[in-house]
Amino acid sequence: MASDIAELREELVSAIDGVLSRFAGGPSNAPTNDRDLRIEAAEVLEGEWTYRWPQGTETYTAGRWYRISWADRSTRVLVGWCIRKAWGRDRGRVVIFGQFGPATSTMYYPWAEFVEADDGSYVADVPDPKAPRSLLKDGADLPAALDGLTVRRNDECFETVQNGPSLRLVLARDDEEAMIRHAHWVATLRRKLDG
Repeated sequence: MASDIAELREELVSAIDGVLSRFAGGPSNAPTNDRDLRIEAAEVLEGEWTYRWPQGTETYTAGRWYRISWADRSTRVLVGWCIRKAWGRDRGRVVIFGQFGPATSTMYYPWAEFVEADDGSYVADVPDPKAPRSLLKDGADLPAALDGLTVRRNDECFETVQNGPSLRLVLARDDEEAMIRHAHWVATLRRKLDG
């Protein structure tokens, strides 16, 4: 009985936060608990494909669609792999795109990017939950979404960065599921899932 009341309270608080957030225009309510996010591999994209960024078109050499679901929602995400110059050399890059619009839509929007660090791991920016368009800096309290995960300063990931106090999530190259979980958290914070 007590656990039913706690679950009901959590759902009500989440629903109220969502309504208040939409009307107040502030940061989105806290992301869904990570364990509630379900991820299923859907299909591998064969051959190269492109995405048009504001600064130009980028070619991806590999990609995989996933279906993700949480609470009463679901969407598709596309994990795209490419090479891009960053911090002094060509580096692997992974972009997690969320599908935009209805299930039949061919439009997608970037949620998060991971870049190959000097040690071969893949790292992504960590937004500040209090100001989601800003990055979390060294010394700040880490959000619960990062519990048990490796986080490093930017200057610990790239030797060409002299003073980089912003934090990065560090993942293995082949951990697409963890990349999707982080991208979903970022998209929730930055209100890319609203509407």
